[in-house]
Amino acid sequence: MKKIITLIAFAIFGFSFSQTTVIYQNYRNSIVTVNWNALGVELSLTPSQRNAITVLNNRYPTYESWYVVYKDRPGYWERDRDRELRRILGSTSYVKYKNKYYKGNNPNAVYNRNKGNNGHNGNKKHHGHKK
Repeated sequence: MKKIITLIAFAIFGFSFSQTTVIYQNYRNSIVTVNWNALGVELSLTPSQRNAITVLNNRYPTYESWYVVYKDRPGYWERDRDRELRRILGSTSYVKYKNKYYKGNNPNAVYNRNKGNNGHNGNKKHHGHKK
């Protein structure tokens, strides 16, 4: 009986761990897929805005540092990061950033869609095929 309980606990922990590592990877991708230097030039960001973005991008350099904050609510990083980028960039520059890197979509929706439809948001879009 102890072995069964241990296996079940390990399976649940392992699944939870793998889910949060995928979510952390989405967080890291939100940083590394953007050319922040080019964006800074394109949007004419001030040195203080560029510095604030660098600080934001370096906030959670490891899974462990991110997990301490988001272990109980792993999806909240999206809201927090989006809110902070809006604050740093300002309304007009934020819209330009969003249009360039997220094709005008809400970044959170893009991250959720990129989770591999693992059931997190429960909604899968199916495109019908003509037969």
